[in-house]
Amino acid sequence: MSEIPLLEEKPLTNPEALYELKKVTDRLQAQGVPIPLLLTRTYEYLKRFSKIPYEKVGEVKEFLRSKGLSEESIIMIVNICPKTVDELRPLLELEEKTLETPVAEEIVNFVSQYCVENTGK
Repeated sequence: MSEIPLLEEKPLTNPEALYELKKVTDRLQAQGVPIPLLLTRTYEYLKRFSKIPYEKVGEVKEFLRSKGLSEESIIMIVNICPKTVDELRPLLELEEKTLETPVAEEIVNFVSQYCVENTGK
């Protein structure tokens, strides 16, 4: 198995990880290198469970940042796409402050506009 050098380490949403992994697999295929099974399975998982199209992730993350959320909370929200305030609240456990219900509702309403099931299919 060829080694893939680690260039950078940073938290990614599922759609971002899918995008990056696609670039890696495309590069390996272009080089005629077989794609390792772990990469294939990870790619299929990310394809199945990415709920926001990659092209829209930046907009969603920017909106969530404007609400003062941490990067960890933002990633969880993008990955899970909560449909209700009750589903959102546990994803905010890492936040130092509690969001007011109207702000939480605004987040759920905004994010739900971008969430679709199985965007990778």
